[in-house]
Amino acid sequence: MRYLTAFATLLGLLLVACGSSSSSSPPKSAASGTSSSASSRSDSSSAAAEAGSLCGLRDSPPATYQHVFWLIQENKSAKQIIGSKDYSYLNQTLIQQCGLAKNYHSTSHPSLPNYLALTSGTTTGKADRSNCQPKECPQPQDNLFGQVERSGKEWRQYAEAAAGNCDSAKSDAYEPEHAVPVYFTTIAARCKQWDVPLGTPDGGALRSDIDKGSLPAFAFISPDGDHEAGQSGDQWLNDWISRITATADYKSGNTAIFVTWDEGAGDDESSGETCTDSTHADTSKYPSCWVPLVVISPSTKPATTSSTFLTHYSLLATTEDLLGLSPHLGNAAGAPTLRSDFGL
Repeated sequence: MRYLTAFATLLGLLLVACGSSSSSSPPKSAASGTSSSASSRSDSSSAAAEAGSLCGLRDSPPATYQHVFWLIQENKSAKQIIGSKDYSYLNQTLIQQCGLAKNYHSTSHPSLPNYLALTSGTTTGKADRSNCQPKECPQPQDNLFGQVERSGKEWRQYAEAAAGNCDSAKSDAYEPEHAVPVYFTTIAARCKQWDVPLGTPDGGALRSDIDKGSLPAFAFISPDGDHEAGQSGDQWLNDWISRITATADYKSGNTAIFVTWDEGAGDDESSGETCTDSTHADTSKYPSCWVPLVVISPSTKPATTSSTFLTHYSLLATTEDLLGLSPHLGNAAGAPTLRSDFGL
């Protein structure tokens, strides 16, 4: 009996000890939730990398970027491009693997005011509604190129079919209004150094900078008349974007690429038209103001879309933010940026 009493007492002590140990253990739900979330993000980026996706390779963006590229084509509205067989690379690779702004708008017509708005947030003189040439309408305002230079970094205009550096002479294949550093008087000296002929995917200025790993902080890449739209334009985008995204700079997560069109086309088109107000957000009534914007970055999740009302001023503001430049120039000061919508 004495042994039975002792055994019962020992068993009771063991049960109390087990209960105490269980109740004093820290809850696992919070820690498990954090681990699961981080694992999910990591799994997502790993899956994108394994699938060979151009985007979604990184879980989060850097605070600032080392490189921003713009590739800008000509005179097509979003409804002429999205889903078009002429743009197989854009539709089947870039949009599916990266991001698309579905409510993005140019600023006006014709070409020049859009390029000036993109790079300075404003236009002056008759450049507001015409394709006047550099000698006719020089632009004195501050601009993105000047901002980059003052930050201690370099920019490049890579202009296809330009006859030489800072080329201001119009030809059948090359138009200065599509390569606008030649218009800005405040960067005239650097224009002679940093506004250069593009070359080809096999050789020339941009291919050399890619191969040497000496890409600038900001690069504006413009096509010639043969590669500014349609199937040839789509192949041109493929040729250059495939090379840029293969670089160590891109894979490291510090590079963003944007593809858009200067302006659209449609029956509503008129010189000097204001495409950035709320009225022109109606894409069925104003198709010439509605253009695609494709966002390519390692931290942009594949197939991301945005319906936010965005304009060329938004692209300028976003680029300034990505490169750590301030203040926002001209009308970019009040424009929404693309950072949160596209994980930049």
